[in-house]
Amino acid sequence: MAMAIDEHGISHSKGRHHISASPRHVEVERVMRAALLGCRGGLISRSDSVDGAGGFGLCAGVTAMGFLMPSPVLPFRPALARLADYSAAWAVAALVVGVALMAWSAQISIPIQPVPITLQSYVLITLAALMGWRFGGLTVAIYVFAGLMGLPVFSGGRSGLDMLKGPSGGYIVGFLLATLLVGWLQENWARLKPLPLFGVLALGHLLLMVIGTGWLATKVGLAAALEKSFLPLLPGAVVKTVAALATVILVERLAGTERPR
Repeated sequence: MAMAIDEHGISHSKGRHHISASPRHVEVERVMRAALLGCRGGLISRSDSVDGAGGFGLCAGVTAMGFLMPSPVLPFRPALARLADYSAAWAVAALVVGVALMAWSAQISIPIQPVPITLQSYVLITLAALMGWRFGGLTVAIYVFAGLMGLPVFSGGRSGLDMLKGPSGGYIVGFLLATLLVGWLQENWARLKPLPLFGVLALGHLLLMVIGTGWLATKVGLAAALEKSFLPLLPGAVVKTVAALATVILVERLAGTERPR
């Protein structure tokens, strides 16, 4: 079988082929032939010229690489996660500030029963969006661990393992899960876009409330839990979600963050 080179430097075969192709090879060739139709610039003038090995490889390779293999999208790095990247000292400082904010916000509360209304969920989802799921999750895990080990960092200065048995136990468990959810979605999906970010923050708030209410329902029943926990907290959750969105966007702008495409 003879080979010829045209003026474009592309090789073409002369003569018949008698090689039987497997179904897999036929499928690959079908896809690549379709890709060849998208080539421009006159590299190959006729679709039947794909029998030339060189032309097939060049044109199909360019087209497949450009159109069939999309570029990877890197996760978005929130402002406080980038701050922690500078050095271990900055990372420790951010962790300490995050834990302190969680403890402080727990003390600012409206003491309704059985679950008080606090600023904690606002601080939680804000930190999650600004820190990302890894760094934010570590911050909240340290906070929860400190409270369970006896430091008075929970609402009303309470602490200890018995908190998990009380009406607020579900919210304590939900802290970590909501942080991981908000942080991961911010990095990989919302990426500082206002409307998706609002949805992510609202979803984190909703997850926290569902876990907290479900936990309470095991003790007082679902109807009572909805009446005493979910419904009273719902209006405040909406306000805190809007406030968290404004805070995250403001902090990211002050940090010079460029919104990813």
